[in-house]
Amino acid sequence: MVANACKNAFDIAVLVSGDRDFIPAIEKIKEFNKKFEVWAFKNSLSRYIRKIAAKNINYLDDILQDIIYEA
Repeated sequence: MVANACKNAFDIAVLVSGDRDFIPAIEKIKEFNKKFEVWAFKNSLSRYIRKIAAKNINYLDDILQDIIYEA
């Protein structure tokens, strides 16, 4: 994400993880003024990501029924 943000290779970065190991990447994306979204499960989202990503967080829990394939 960060390398491609440097190259201006995308419009919106999408992180599908709640792991706080991605905080440096999110912060760098923000430095490049790139738009981003975080998608994670409510119970596995780091409170630190919740703090720095604020309005850019989406919860997989909210759309889970829409993405589960039922045979």
